[in-house]
Amino acid sequence: MPNEKNPDDGASRPDGDEPASAPRPEDTLPASGPEPPASPGPDAGVEELTALVDALGDPASPAADLPAPEDTLPDLPASLPEEDDASPHPEGDDERAARFRATEAEVRSLRQRKRDGLITQEQLLEELRRHMIEDEGVWWMLGVETDTWYRYDEVAGGWVIASPPAHAGVSPGSSIDIQEGLAGPEETLSGAMPPGFALEEEELPRTDTPLYDEEATIPGMAAIHQGTLRLSEEEAPRASVLAVTRPAQQLRERQAPRTLVPPPRPAPATAPGRNLLPQRLLLLAVLLGGAFLVLIALTGLVVLLRYNSIVGRYSEEIDALAQAQTAFQSLRILDGNGELLAERDSEDGRREPRALADISPWLIAAVIGAQEPQFYGSSDFNLPRIASDLFGSAPGAPVTIARRLADLSIRNEGVGAAAQARHRNVVAAELARRYDRNTLLERYLNKAEFGPRVFGAQAAAKFWFGLDASQLQPVESALLVSFLTHPGVTPLDAATRDEAFVNADALLRDLAGLHCLNLQHESTHPDFATPFCAHRQQILDDQGNFSPTVNLQRATLGTRDFAAPAAEAAWPHFSAHVVAELRALYGEDAFRSGATVHTTLDPVIQQVAADALRDQLRSSAMNRNVQTGAVSVVDPASGGLLALVGGDGDPQTIPGFQAPDAALMPLLYAAALEGVGDRNGNGQLDHEEYLTAASILWDVPGQAPNPFFPPLPHANLTRGPVSLRSALANALNIPAARVWDFVTRERFLETAARLGLKTFQTASGEGLGDTPGETGVLLPELMQAYSTLANYGRFQPLSAIRAVTLADGSEVPRVNAPDSGDVLHPGIALLVGNLMAEDSGRSIIGEDSPLNLPGHEGAIAAIANTTLGSRDLWAMGYSNNLVVGVWLGRHDDQPTASSGLLEAAPVFRRVMQAALQGRPQPTRFSGAQATLALAPVCRLSGALPDASCPGGQRDELFVPGYPPPPPDQGVIVSRTIDTWSGLLANEFCPEFHSEQTFLRLEAEDPLITAWLGSAAGQNFLSVNGLSGLPASTTPGASCDVSTRQPTLELLNPPHNSVVQGSITVTGTVAAQNMERFELSLVTTRGALIQQLGNWEQQRPGQGESLVEWNTAAVPDGQYLLRLIARSIGGGYAQREAFVVISNAAAAGG
Repeated sequence: MPNEKNPDDGASRPDGDEPASAPRPEDTLPASGPEPPASPGPDAGVEELTALVDALGDPASPAADLPAPEDTLPDLPASLPEEDDASPHPEGDDERAARFRATEAEVRSLRQRKRDGLITQEQLLEELRRHMIEDEGVWWMLGVETDTWYRYDEVAGGWVIASPPAHAGVSPGSSIDIQEGLAGPEETLSGAMPPGFALEEEELPRTDTPLYDEEATIPGMAAIHQGTLRLSEEEAPRASVLAVTRPAQQLRERQAPRTLVPPPRPAPATAPGRNLLPQRLLLLAVLLGGAFLVLIALTGLVVLLRYNSIVGRYSEEIDALAQAQTAFQSLRILDGNGELLAERDSEDGRREPRALADISPWLIAAVIGAQEPQFYGSSDFNLPRIASDLFGSAPGAPVTIARRLADLSIRNEGVGAAAQARHRNVVAAELARRYDRNTLLERYLNKAEFGPRVFGAQAAAKFWFGLDASQLQPVESALLVSFLTHPGVTPLDAATRDEAFVNADALLRDLAGLHCLNLQHESTHPDFATPFCAHRQQILDDQGNFSPTVNLQRATLGTRDFAAPAAEAAWPHFSAHVVAELRALYGEDAFRSGATVHTTLDPVIQQVAADALRDQLRSSAMNRNVQTGAVSVVDPASGGLLALVGGDGDPQTIPGFQAPDAALMPLLYAAALEGVGDRNGNGQLDHEEYLTAASILWDVPGQAPNPFFPPLPHANLTRGPVSLRSALANALNIPAARVWDFVTRERFLETAARLGLKTFQTASGEGLGDTPGETGVLLPELMQAYSTLANYGRFQPLSAIRAVTLADGSEVPRVNAPDSGDVLHPGIALLVGNLMAEDSGRSIIGEDSPLNLPGHEGAIAAIANTTLGSRDLWAMGYSNNLVVGVWLGRHDDQPTASSGLLEAAPVFRRVMQAALQGRPQPTRFSGAQATLALAPVCRLSGALPDASCPGGQRDELFVPGYPPPPPDQGVIVSRTIDTWSGLLANEFCPEFHSEQTFLRLEAEDPLITAWLGSAAGQNFLSVNGLSGLPASTTPGASCDVSTRQPTLELLNPPHNSVVQGSITVTGTVAAQNMERFELSLVTTRGALIQQLGNWEQQRPGQGESLVEWNTAAVPDGQYLLRLIARSIGGGYAQREAFVVISNAAAAGG
């Protein structure tokens, strides 16, 4: 009997359902079977049947007793079993048939609602369960996607396709036999058409075949544009039902296949493109997976690049650790006489390397137990840890021995704290990768700082106990390790002595509880063993107290007097300076070779400097609030550092950046004397482009532009115009501010850098501040600049190191030393020294000050100064063969109660006098040397003298090529002025002239004008015979063709005439802008005798009568008759006639 098939079943599916008589293996059950609500897969049908059975819920119903489908399904059959009782119920059973038809209609409506998105897949399945029909004790269920009915066969134990007896023949398409025309295997392989399917010649697409079949009613593959997803399927690709083709097995009669996976049915035509979603999801998954792999690869690349970058930065330090015996050997530092000064290394301490086998296992165990108990069982070369370190170290990460060794081996200045930690951890990983555990441990024990500047186990054993590193016992080992775990807590300081022993006791107890260590090296030490075990009974007794042996060792150490070696305590500042310079000149290799450093230290000068500083600090500490200081002495010719001392034993008390104030003045004045270059662009250096020793500077109250120093006058007084010589010799601040304005910031920085002063620092950072005198400088750089001046402008790099030799006597060449050379005109350097050396020039601070050295007059250039607030006290000076610098102040940078002249100058004088003993007599800074010339100048103008020369003349030194300005270029000059216009007289105004004295200033300066009008200014003018000096600048313009001149004539009496009685005075007075004119009789010296008239009305006519004059009203004698016209602008024009009054002679005749 043929199977009853629903026409929907397979006819409209794109992959084609086959009839039950000849099914394909993967499609043994048509799409009309019950669909599962779960995800698609090979067992989807089983899951659906299970859901259906569960959905019945009623244990009394037959459905509740249905067996589990997976228990009843056999292997896939070759064909679907036919229905035994397929015969329909007798016709006429309309009520039962209507029940089945009504169910079909309701289910079709539900399917449409699912397609329209009104209900979900789960809701559809639930409705199908509710529409199951029990007919005469048999359960029937409609398919999920088609109107195919399924009956539950209790004999077979499964669902089979069947037609309800009361519904036979009513299912749409049930009468169509789709068995015929199906291709068999042979036909499929041969390509032959199956029987019943004749090839039609009509072109495609056929006009009678719809392109979209929403209800899936068209048999075959006509609906080619329909989607491929069934309502019961997930929108994702699934595996095929069978991985391989295998022979089908016969199912039990009417039994559904085991895998109830219906073939896909096209989606409704209303959702075109929906069949692309699974492919898109697959593509998205592939892309995401690929992106994830790329991200992992890029992250690994970034980690690798950053790791290699950091390792490359410290490659020298990492490579150097491979050298076992030559690395980290202490330097021997010798003074200038070849005596041992100190033993140091790059960390300013002593070090003697030892092999791991020569170090006591007690110290090794104490170090490992206290700092990394898992040392032999872990490694810093760990990829996740490296990645974590590079992208931000996890807080609380352990500091391993390899990381401690990295800290001691690399110098990572210039990076922040976080970057330093990353660099350290990466270097530690690289160390762990390159070197075995024994090497790492040995290098660490040779570099660790066991107390202040004591590096390595051997140096520590000798320094603290006078022992070899192999002789250390538990108590000594614990004390040394306590210095690692508690830096700064040592027995050297009485305040921390007891605490150091307490820390050592705690480490001893930890050592007693330490598990055995599997030491990996070999040793002949009597206590050495593998594994090495610190047995509790060796340290503690049964009650937990220290054993008698340990207590004896503790008592011995408790009474020991710990002190630093005398050679090290004597000159720590100089030794620290040598180590810093050694690193800069020779690099780190000098510290790995055990070299000997031959220094320039003069022990005699060093001792004198230390004594002078100590004595001055003792006398100043109580009353004048001075706490610390520093003294430096150098030889300018060789650049050798002869002495360097600080205020106490701490090398850090050598001052860092300190405000120099007037200590910068010699550099500033050198720049001014050298000139500012061709500012006017005429191709030559003119007088206004440089200063001389005779140049006039104004020391007047007020804020000067661009102040070089704080705008406070020296000694709270001002002196008006002073010479450059006097300004520098007396360190006057306000004149220096005006020189700064002339030189400019850029020119000063360039000159200072040539001389050797390159580094400036303000409170906000590096650089020259707005008030350079208050900008911090370093004493060594300031000494370099003064040394260049003392060496007549030749730069000779300062150095404390004469030579470095190796054990074989060979000398190590310098690699980073700056070159020497001439950087300043020797005449300018000599002139600066002369300005600072003449004691007679220090009239303001007083002669015979502490800056003056008897027996060396004119040979010591010196300056003393005090910064604003008296925080820094300086005395700097030099001869041609010595430079001495002294700084005094406080540790906390608070003000002192003194000055540089009172505190620093006495130290300078004492050190300079002692240092000059035994040396050739220094040469005077004078004009006797060919680099200077002597010339007369006008004292008040600073220029070459002329006939007027206000203030008189004096002689001054000049550098050849830098002569004094001519008379008309001085500060005070005489000019011929047209009295009517006030312009410089020339051929356009030839009549009314006057010789006047003016201030020659580059621009109007209200500070100078105000001072000249003050009592001090008027007194200055009076003393120097300059009363009436105009408080204005020299006129800059001259008369020209447009300058109008007045007409002023005195006709009667004529010049050189004798007058008697009453006469008519005649003349002509006419001028533009005339205010009035006046006629008077004066003596030949200008004293007024008689005022004859004062008129506003001009007299333009030739020989007009001016006034009737009775000469008898005045005594006989010689007089001047003066006619003056005055302009509205203050100018004037004047005519005079010499007359002799002789009325007595006329009366006698």
